[in-house]
Amino acid sequence: MMSSGPHHQVPLTSAQVAQQQQQAAMQFEMAKRRSRKPTDKNLPDGIDDSIVGDVAQRYRELGDFERRLDATMTRKRLDIVDAVTRSAKRWKTLRIWITNTAEDQIWQGNGINVDTFDFSSNLEPTYRVKIEARLLDDDDDLDNDDEPEDTKSGTDDPDRMEEDGPVDTKSRTTKPPRYRFSHFFKALYVDFPTNRGGTEQSVEWKKPERVGGGTNLPAAADFDELTFKRNGDENLNITINIIRHEEPERYALSPELEDIVDMREATRQEIVMGVWEYIKMMGLQEDEEKRHFAVTSFCEALSLSYTIRLDEQFHKDPQPTVYDVRVAVDDPLREKMTAFLNNAGYAGMLKEVASLDEQLAIIVQAIHVSKAKHDFLNSLSEDPATFVRNWLSSQKRDLEVILGEAMRGGGEDVNGDEWRKGGKESIWGTINARESVNSLLSRTPSQPQQSQNTAVITGGASGIGLALTKKCAGYGMRVLVADWDEKNLDAAKSALGDNVSTIKVDVSKTEDWVTLKEKVLKDFGGKINLLALNAGVSAPTSFEDADASGFQKILNTNLFGVLNGITTLLPLVKEHASPSSPASIVITGSKQGITNPPGNPAYNASKAAVKTLAEHLSFDLAASHPSVSVHLLVPGWTWTQLAGAASGREKPAAAWTAEQVVDYLEAKMAEGQFWVLCPDNDVTEDTDKRRVQWNTNDVLLGRPPLSRWREEYKDEFKEWMEKK
Repeated sequence: MMSSGPHHQVPLTSAQVAQQQQQAAMQFEMAKRRSRKPTDKNLPDGIDDSIVGDVAQRYRELGDFERRLDATMTRKRLDIVDAVTRSAKRWKTLRIWITNTAEDQIWQGNGINVDTFDFSSNLEPTYRVKIEARLLDDDDDLDNDDEPEDTKSGTDDPDRMEEDGPVDTKSRTTKPPRYRFSHFFKALYVDFPTNRGGTEQSVEWKKPERVGGGTNLPAAADFDELTFKRNGDENLNITINIIRHEEPERYALSPELEDIVDMREATRQEIVMGVWEYIKMMGLQEDEEKRHFAVTSFCEALSLSYTIRLDEQFHKDPQPTVYDVRVAVDDPLREKMTAFLNNAGYAGMLKEVASLDEQLAIIVQAIHVSKAKHDFLNSLSEDPATFVRNWLSSQKRDLEVILGEAMRGGGEDVNGDEWRKGGKESIWGTINARESVNSLLSRTPSQPQQSQNTAVITGGASGIGLALTKKCAGYGMRVLVADWDEKNLDAAKSALGDNVSTIKVDVSKTEDWVTLKEKVLKDFGGKINLLALNAGVSAPTSFEDADASGFQKILNTNLFGVLNGITTLLPLVKEHASPSSPASIVITGSKQGITNPPGNPAYNASKAAVKTLAEHLSFDLAASHPSVSVHLLVPGWTWTQLAGAASGREKPAAAWTAEQVVDYLEAKMAEGQFWVLCPDNDVTEDTDKRRVQWNTNDVLLGRPPLSRWREEYKDEFKEWMEKK
């Protein structure tokens, strides 16, 4: 059990403190960004003299029209909000029909049979009273609509009233009423005169409460007709009392209050507003006289008189008793206006307008800068000597103001050049100047803002992948390195710092790619600006091997490792790519996949397939997602572990380093090149092109495959390579 008294707050951990500081710094940075955004959309003065035509004047007219339109739209929207918040009601007519039928009356032939000497009767005379109502439409003819529609009703229990279901509307030519009879009252009482036996007959109905606080009425309280049955054979005068159901409740005003607000019935809000209007109109705010009004009571019940006719003469042509009652219903326009205010597209439209305003402000700011440059150069061109003299004088005054040595008249003679001299006696030797310079030099240089761009690099713990990881981390990118070698992963993590995270992945396994995608979603929010599919393996293969396991291993890693990466992460790349935040996919191929030298068919086949995948991916994305670029990296002889660097031997002079390959890749990506065909210190770009062309000519000229390495074509190939 916790003891009473004050409890010490649990101290935050260092990680929590660091997280709070990071959040505070991020909020501060976002506030600074917002404060730096330009907001002025007014063109600079005198811009009309610097441009051709009446563009500036038309822009101002457009701005004036925009302000008027904004004011009008705002006023209209406020009017709609005001109309929706008010409990607007419309008065309509509720027509009530009251009729009765007679059953087993003497005149109906069910009386005593005198021929049988049987003076008893098994049937008692009864009657049914039906109360039916309908809300009239605005275009209904109140003079010709005196008959209710026929509805069938009945009950075997004389002590219960009937609540019919929905009225049959098939025979109607107008739409059914929106509000049913039971909507307008919460209780109904029928007063009967005392009968001969001294007993009282009464009918009472109260509206049941809504179940569970819902908005819909229960079935027993949703009807258009009430019917009750009683015994009797004499005409009766009854009174039907209907207690109206109104939200908010309406009150019957006292005579004194009725004279002031000019209303007989009103809600509490209407009463208060009416009294306040009267006080303002009569100037009674300062009047010391105090008058108290008895508001009132609830509105009296609606009393409807009706005579139950049981005589034969009446029932030859029965006519209903009809009452028209004014009732308040919700204004149908209110629902439409509410839908207008809750339009989901309105918020999106406001964001779009705000974005356009920001872009417009940036353009106007650029116009201001251009106008200032234009004025500067124009003044310089008119009288260079005077302009330079005045400009130097202005700079001198500014310097004197900064140093606190400016005189009220603007300083000394502007033609003097003492301010340009150095040494102890110059103004630069004053205390103010030294303090100002020291203050500037003592400021901590602002750290470059870290880029929020992200990169995912497979095979990124060694070789070209590691060099690319270092390049991205150097630009401040957040990098996720995927590799199968845990030792290399740990070394990369410790060497490159917090911006680099690692994950062990076998690119040939789809389940590992699922884990990698989850980490990208968690750490990067799914955003990938650079996807480098670089992982690859190589081993000698031959068709003389006992099985195809060597082929399968190379193809699973080099080919399906790339394919798995594309199918898993391409949706994330496309989702977050935009013209303002483009993305790139780099796929590492090989010259062996293009020139196809003999000796390693599995590796050559895997890289040839990778080239084909990259070509198709580039073609498809160029049409569907132009913000995503694809680049096929084809390294030359690069000194990596795959090429023999793992043995510890010294790098051959002809080979490139992995860093040189990455620098070349960056340059070609900046040019928008798909083919990144890297040279090395021995093979030039022209040499690579000639070798590729020779292979293509094998097809075009009908030479046997791999003719470059066949004995009968060696001299021809040598001549081809030496040809200028």
